Amino acid sequence: MTNAEKYFLEQMKDPEFKESFFQEKLKLDIEYQLNDLNIQFNKDYIIKLVEVQIPERQDLIIALRNCKDGFWSDNAYYRFVDSLDANQPGSEWQFDESFVLEQHDKGDIVIDFLKNGKVGGIEFTEFLLITSDIHNIG
Repeated sequence: MTNAEKYFLEQMKDPEFKESFFQEKLKLDIEYQLNDLNIQFNKDYIIKLVEVQIPERQDLIIALRNCKDGFWSDNAYYRFVDSLDANQPGSEWQFDESFVLEQHDKGDIVIDFLKNGKVGGIEFTEFLLITSDIHNIG
């Protein structure tokens, strides 16, 4: 065993250090998964789910096809429109309704649809569970 390994094991005996270590590790693991997801984010898959589950919402399908330049705003939400001052006069983010797409093997997908006909963002509920785990470490 190296000196670094011995030191680390000794530090892990301290409950405060141990909790901090695991919280940071979990955050990094989530960040790694999100970076991986950024590469794998498949808008066409979500469009297919809409076509199957709510085919009458052609406006939503068109809005999804027009989505460009999104980003992860937190561990579970992929944002296309800035929500600063949401629902306030002059803000692009004027919420209209949400659509829930069910997946059998993963968590649901929630699409926030705006009054201007754009998709504001997409929430992946499977990552909400990962995020909540950060607060349950102990």
